[in-house]
Amino acid sequence: MEDEESDVSTSTSGRFSYLPSTSVDPTHLALNLRIQAFIEAARTIPLEYYPPGSITPLPHPPLLCGSSRKRAATEDGDAEMAEIDNEDANVQLLIRAQNLYSEANQLRRPQDRATYLHELGQVGGILAYTVPERSPLSTYMTQIRREGVANQIDSAILYRAGRPTISRIELYTRHTASLWGMLHEKEFKVPPRNIWPLDASLPPTAARLQEAKASPPRDSNSLESAIPSPKKSAQEKDPEEIIPAFDLHLFVQPLERT
Repeated sequence: MEDEESDVSTSTSGRFSYLPSTSVDPTHLALNLRIQAFIEAARTIPLEYYPPGSITPLPHPPLLCGSSRKRAATEDGDAEMAEIDNEDANVQLLIRAQNLYSEANQLRRPQDRATYLHELGQVGGILAYTVPERSPLSTYMTQIRREGVANQIDSAILYRAGRPTISRIELYTRHTASLWGMLHEKEFKVPPRNIWPLDASLPPTAARLQEAKASPPRDSNSLESAIPSPKKSAQEKDPEEIIPAFDLHLFVQPLERT
């Protein structure tokens, strides 16, 4: 389980700091790892793992006690022995589940206890299925779930070590997107252009990019380009425009002209 704590950027001494979006509380981390260990113990079908850039999966690692459940469900042989293996595996899983409930009930904050007990009620449902990977609870058996727990542990380690959990460019991009998004949501108006800093411009929007692509480029040697645009009088004002949201994909997208 990834217990949400906060996902905020703050400014300290003129610099931004970042708190991971998942909990960095050691108690939560330990419990999350034990929940994942319970899931791995109940696994009956190994996950295929493809190293980055590879099209060939690594050999399957050995399963935990869930392998006994798998043998009981798939292998031919002594039915009585298979039943014993299956019962032993289920007993081990039940013991793990009881220990998890005991740890969750020892959490000090009532909100944490309620959150984890609800999560355990969902995860514990995999005990009802011989092959949980093919059950309605298969989402708990995916690689995405594994990676989510691993990312939480990595972020917590970096945070406790005083190291940045994300790159500076990502942090500043998130801050910019949040700031412009809030201004757009609150319908702040664009300041008059005559007070803008030199070479300042608004972030690109889909409508503005389409308009720029549709308009033909002006020839710098033509008579039309030599005629200056008419200046507005002091009484005239630019039409009020709401500050647009910041879209990183549009910002880095090159403007292609035909």
